[in-house]
Amino acid sequence: SAGRSSALENETICLVTGKYSVSSSSIQLNYESDSCGNKQGATTAFLDANAETVTIEEKTFRSVSAVGTSRSTSRRTLRESASDAPVQDGETSEAPITETAEPETSEETLASSDTADIEVSFQNWQSNTAKAMEDLNNNSGGMWYCSSGRPRLSSTYWTWTSSVGSGGWIPNSQVKPSEAINWYFGQISSDEACTECLMAARASFYKGLLDTIGVAAFDQWFENHRSDLVISNNSYAPSPIRMNKPISSEADLSRGDWVYFQNWVTYGGCPDINLMQGENAITQSSGDPKTFIGLGIPGRGGAPVLGQSILDDLRGAWEGTSCPQEREGKLRTDIVATASAAYFEQVINATTTTPTDPTEPTDPTDPHSGDSISIDGDFGDWGNVTPLADSVLDGGVIDWDKVWFSEGTSQLSFSYTDYNQFQTSNYEAEPYYWNIFLDSDNQTSTGYQFGVLSADYLVAGKNLYRYTGNGSSWAWSYMEDVSHAFNGSRVELAINKSSLGLSSESSSHRALFWGQHPSDNKSDYIMIGVNADGSGEVLGR
Repeated sequence: SAGRSSALENETICLVTGKYSVSSSSIQLNYESDSCGNKQGATTAFLDANAETVTIEEKTFRSVSAVGTSRSTSRRTLRESASDAPVQDGETSEAPITETAEPETSEETLASSDTADIEVSFQNWQSNTAKAMEDLNNNSGGMWYCSSGRPRLSSTYWTWTSSVGSGGWIPNSQVKPSEAINWYFGQISSDEACTECLMAARASFYKGLLDTIGVAAFDQWFENHRSDLVISNNSYAPSPIRMNKPISSEADLSRGDWVYFQNWVTYGGCPDINLMQGENAITQSSGDPKTFIGLGIPGRGGAPVLGQSILDDLRGAWEGTSCPQEREGKLRTDIVATASAAYFEQVINATTTTPTDPTEPTDPTDPHSGDSISIDGDFGDWGNVTPLADSVLDGGVIDWDKVWFSEGTSQLSFSYTDYNQFQTSNYEAEPYYWNIFLDSDNQTSTGYQFGVLSADYLVAGKNLYRYTGNGSSWAWSYMEDVSHAFNGSRVELAINKSSLGLSSESSSHRALFWGQHPSDNKSDYIMIGVNADGSGEVLGR
């Protein structure tokens, strides 16, 4: 393909088919056909075994090691990100890429300074994509098929654009990308919006990504890449978050893979078949037998079904018409799609910073009060709480000054000040730069291993996340917004103890206040420890 940028600029896209071969010293591309008539013959690029990149006709390939594959990873592989998706009946896929050389290394792989961590999170994305489709199909008050007319989405959250492929919906500029996706999977009346299975499958990838990386990172990325977030019922609506995954049989599928089951007839040849001309679905199981969920198959609230069950439903719909058979009803093994590891790595690297580990415990301070706090921007009710101070003016955009802590029977309350003023433009719009990592159980065996602290929860601005990784991977699941308010250079917020799995009794835990702003790349932190008797101390700063 001429590439995603050309598609966004509404330029002509030329599709080239062919194959490539790889030797120890070269790559050769043999062009077999070209829709624009520009490519003929072969192109050869010679490789240096130690080279990090090689450029072939203005397209750069990077040499990386394969990660997390059951196939051989003993030698380096060349990777280029590709996007594709299954389609509705009668349509073609977005950007098919046929890879025939060296089957043991034909899978897309991750390249990163922290590949193992990213691989775990990437697998979570694939699993969360499957769960998103299941949740959508089980939501009795949620998005459903259009009973009449064409699919439509609420203009409050989505804007139709013709500048992406053949057109599709992208998030409205007045809402956050995460809000648009969460709306799609929320409670929606039939007169507000309706969808179909192709759109639902596309949306599931975005919801899966959102649930994997969290609201803050999702919004940070897609605020600047809104045209990557497109939901469409047209086949020519390219998105780089997916890539083509040709398979030999159903056994090659994994949880989170997107598949298409085609009917024995097409809508063009049998208008009576309507929506049952085929079914886009998401694979629910990695083991055998494979199971699937699409929008409406199984019925709303039903358990995942076998592929044969989907084909039986499609055949039953065809046999209910008088249309002659046009083709074979089957799972299309040539247009399977899966999440793009390359795109995921790009998102993670762009939205994740690596903090400096906090130091070991230092000096103690005065005890805290257990009074309840009202989150209203009036800090007078913190008067009986002694602050824990950073006491060091670091000079960064984020420069912690003092922090306060109070525990009641139903909530944990925090307050903090920055040496700089909080402005709407740099706090409400960028809350994920002010973070509280909370070790709720004081156990080093659970949570994200962050120096001497193991964080079970993260409060990024007003967003509460629960840790879902293995201790070293960056994997957080959004839970809820916490009550918060800010005024001048001070913020206060409260977290429901039930959300943290805590009882009404006082608890012992630690909290790390950490932040880094990209404008100056300076990080700052202060870590506190709180005892069950309400006393607290500074553990690092």
